[in-house]
Amino acid sequence: ARLVARAASADDAEATHAAWTSLPECTRWLSFPTATSVDESRAFLEMVERAWAGEEGHLSWLLYADDVLIGGIGADVDGPTVTVGYVITPEHWGRGYATEALRELCAISLAEPDLYRVEATCDVENIRSARVLEKVGMQREGHLRRHTIFPNVSKAPRDVWLYAKVSEDP
Repeated sequence: ARLVARAASADDAEATHAAWTSLPECTRWLSFPTATSVDESRAFLEMVERAWAGEEGHLSWLLYADDVLIGGIGADVDGPTVTVGYVITPEHWGRGYATEALRELCAISLAEPDLYRVEATCDVENIRSARVLEKVGMQREGHLRRHTIFPNVSKAPRDVWLYAKVSEDP
């Protein structure tokens, strides 16, 4: 209820670059490098725009609280599974925004008749993210070894926890 979400577009490149895509503390646990220019942020958002236009790809919403851009949340749909991720700007950490946004995205996703599973991974050292996933009712299903490259941490794949929330049987 405190958040407003809207589809991200290439027009948001300067705002997202200033708010989080250029900040190493925000992008540390993301699967893409910290943006070094507005053009790099724009390239990511152009890909998101193509996904919103119906191409395969990452759907992303920008999150606002009191008309201030505080982060983003995204989803990739693959068959019956939605894979989610999120980022919140440092000055808004610890206020429950990620939990609120993710809880809503899980509810919306699992209300769709053809979607049965919402999942996310987080680095085993990313305790804050693991806590958010658990607060929205996701269950830790496994430890995936050397699974994901977090380019802002290491060039080698790192271990992650796999979390999921599934729809109830009819």
